[in-house]
Amino acid sequence: MLKAGTCICPRCGKIFRMAYYYNAPAAIGARLSYSRQTGSYRVDPYFPDDPERTANPGFRLHLTASISKEDHGVPHSITVERQMDGSSVREEIKMLHSCPECRLRNTVLPRNYGIYPLYVIALAGLTSAGKSAWLTAISNAVNLSRLNEAGYSLRFDPAEFSGNNIKAEPTVPGSMGKTTYMVVRDREGRGKAGILLRDFSGELFAPPEDAPDRGTYDWQSYSSDWATFTAKGSEYQGPDLFFIVDSAVKSENHSDQEMSAYNTLRMNADLAGRPLGLILTHADKLMEAHPAHPKDPTGTVPLIDRKTFAVNAGYRMRQLVPRMALQNYIVVQHHHLARYLDGSKNCRAFLVKSCENIGNVQNFDNPVNVLDPLIWALNTLGIFPIE
Repeated sequence: MLKAGTCICPRCGKIFRMAYYYNAPAAIGARLSYSRQTGSYRVDPYFPDDPERTANPGFRLHLTASISKEDHGVPHSITVERQMDGSSVREEIKMLHSCPECRLRNTVLPRNYGIYPLYVIALAGLTSAGKSAWLTAISNAVNLSRLNEAGYSLRFDPAEFSGNNIKAEPTVPGSMGKTTYMVVRDREGRGKAGILLRDFSGELFAPPEDAPDRGTYDWQSYSSDWATFTAKGSEYQGPDLFFIVDSAVKSENHSDQEMSAYNTLRMNADLAGRPLGLILTHADKLMEAHPAHPKDPTGTVPLIDRKTFAVNAGYRMRQLVPRMALQNYIVVQHHHLARYLDGSKNCRAFLVKSCENIGNVQNFDNPVNVLDPLIWALNTLGIFPIE
């Protein structure tokens, strides 16, 4: 967990405490700080890679509005007036809360980022496993409203990063993966915590040995990306919780890769003592393809049918808790990585529907258990209390 006021950039993994703002068209940066001398906030030109220009920028900045106490000194945007040295003319400029390290790539941070204690959850898995689809599904207002309907006092406010598409599109090979951020609030709307979920591209793992285009996979670069994000520092001890995502419907090319993927993670991050979840997507397809045999409830795919996991599965505690236990049992019987992790402290396995696109729109109708992993993760981290 990162303390309030400390951020981790979702793109480059840099840890920073300053409230840094950037305006891309004007190519100017600024640092927002509190002045004890005046008892108010002030804004000063700041260029992270140019100390000389920071000391002598050739202009001054003036805030046009006071900073709200609700923003805790880290508003999403500020409006300033720029006054060039030797001139009385003031030019109004809007600046956005950004990462000081990769500002030139326009890494704008979402609203409320850095205001609350920040918990980091990392997702990794093979290509086409459904990581991006699940992240989009748990950020959907229709799905999240089901928790309020179930009577929980906490609610979630998802916030998309600048440039993220709301569609559940696959992560582009060669990209840094996707990020979802949400704020957990109490019944009165007060923020309790920020949750950052980072989805790493499936190319983090080496492709199958017989893949015809194996030579085009630069998986070491993805491994380096993962290592950068999970690297520990003075204020950051790596992700608070990990999820490995895989498809419940087996693919011939991926049948033997889950364990190698897990071992790749272990080489690049200290997982010891960290909660670890295994999410199997496409549970609805598994129900259709391999219905449970009534005389063999402990077969290859035991107990999975539409009666066991109703498509309109609720989130009331009396439904949620036994359903999570049943999911874990089923996946442990079905998946060799789950069997390997079975019995480990703070490990849990889940079956969810992927909510893939129908046409160009993601299908959120009848989501199967899609919020279960998120609820377990937040409960494990002490944010979402469930007995």
